[in-house]
Amino acid sequence: MGWTGPVDTERGRRQNPFTLPNWEDLPIVEVLAQAFQVPVLLLNDAHAAALAEHQKGAGRGTQSMVYITVSTGIGGGIIFNQRLYRGKALMAGEVGHQSIDYQGKLCYCGGHGCWEMYAAVPAIAIMAQERVSEWSQNLTLAPGQPEEITAKVGEHRRAA
Repeated sequence: MGWTGPVDTERGRRQNPFTLPNWEDLPIVEVLAQAFQVPVLLLNDAHAAALAEHQKGAGRGTQSMVYITVSTGIGGGIIFNQRLYRGKALMAGEVGHQSIDYQGKLCYCGGHGCWEMYAAVPAIAIMAQERVSEWSQNLTLAPGQPEEITAKVGEHRRAA
């Protein structure tokens, strides 16, 4: 199973959950294996997605590829010689917390200027909130409230 953020694949637990703070050290593998009576393997969600893309998607048939996902965070997976490359500490491809500005915004991971603080979906919504003008279509979609501008605001209004 793929799970957001850093995971401890050896113990089958979620680690350091910046986006899910109440889920620290959750024994997710044990819980799911008991509930469904099947073997469960835990991977970082971007690593799992890279494997799926390599086996069934656009990366099928390639020897090596890089997969990047941008959502609530930024993650990645590296397929090298047809195998998931996990690297030291099993974190290869986890690019969201690489600093692009060492004096930049403080990140929830404790670093400064992490890519995630500028290009992940929540960061883009915050930038839109900070830069909205009174004539902005975004403000119209978020009933006049800049703090209501989110990545989904346009989607919700179009569907209504």
